[in-house]
Amino acid sequence: MGVATSTLRYYERRGLVTADARVSGQRRYRWSTVRRLEFVQMLQDAGLSLDEIQGVLAADDNASWKAIARRRLDQLDADLRQEQTELAREQLDLANLRSPERIAAEAAADGMVPATTVHWMSAASGDETVVLRDGSGEADEATPEATTDDPA
Repeated sequence: MGVATSTLRYYERRGLVTADARVSGQRRYRWSTVRRLEFVQMLQDAGLSLDEIQGVLAADDNASWKAIARRRLDQLDADLRQEQTELAREQLDLANLRSPERIAAEAAADGMVPATTVHWMSAASGDETVVLRDGSGEADEATPEATTDDPA
């Protein structure tokens, strides 16, 4: 297990681990302390803060540390629901951006009108395309295409 000496010292200052002995200025740890350090790192990997970890380590009984773990799980569940809501919103925004109807509406606002419904999706790239023409009535004069992958 590789842990930076600065991390070990910080954990010692926080009371998470203690050096069992010092030999020639070097800290020595028993296996029980190494296992405790692994437990601290596992809890950190699970997303617990060092304050929460101190609470777990100081807990007198299983009920106390289970309560800390339950609070963290509840927070993770709430965070996950929030992320899922944001993802759904972004997926909807993306679908709206790719909508041929949206492209046509924006083009109409700029004086362009859709040509006879020419809309297709490229099998290779997945890009949707709508062909537009100038709104002046000159049906034969083609204008540039508006594609959904265009950032403008």
